[in-house]
Amino acid sequence: MLAGHSLGSSVVFDVASKYPGDADGVIITGMAHRFGAGIASVFPALLWPALTEPRFHTLGPAYLTTRPGTRGELFYDTANADPEVIATDEVTKGTTAVPEAATFLPYLIDGTTSRIHVPALVVLGQQDRLFCGGVTGTDCTSSRTLLDQERPCYPPDAGLEAFVLPDAGHDINLQRGSHVWFDVVGEWLSRRFPS
Repeated sequence: MLAGHSLGSSVVFDVASKYPGDADGVIITGMAHRFGAGIASVFPALLWPALTEPRFHTLGPAYLTTRPGTRGELFYDTANADPEVIATDEVTKGTTAVPEAATFLPYLIDGTTSRIHVPALVVLGQQDRLFCGGVTGTDCTSSRTLLDQERPCYPPDAGLEAFVLPDAGHDINLQRGSHVWFDVVGEWLSRRFPS
């Protein structure tokens, strides 16, 4: 079973499409084929030069992190998140390199997911600012609308299923209601892979 979140979901796309016998199923979280209408407004906070922060000062200019103090607004439905979790996320945040960050976009536009021929589950937070909302973004108002938009990107034999976690941002595992999607994925695994 391959599971990924956000940029990690693009790794799942790549492996599952190139090596079809290596996975029995895939779980994609924090990634969809349509960007939210507000994505451009969050790019400055997402693409912050890491070397401007003391703990990353030895890194080169190709390393990025998030602008200090923005992880709550970027990745959470703050009304349904523990402020201490957001604070811990802020002080333990990592970096990405520009070449790594650039890898996911081709997977969303080149038909990679159309070559995934195993059961697939896509999960997004209802308030995911990166992928949900607006005319051009993913419709995350329900699991059904997410499924309707993502289904054309996968082959029929993937039997795509989708779930939208209510009152959650991009970091679905760190929201107060994360147990709800854990139950959904547990049920999906038991149903799709009973042995």
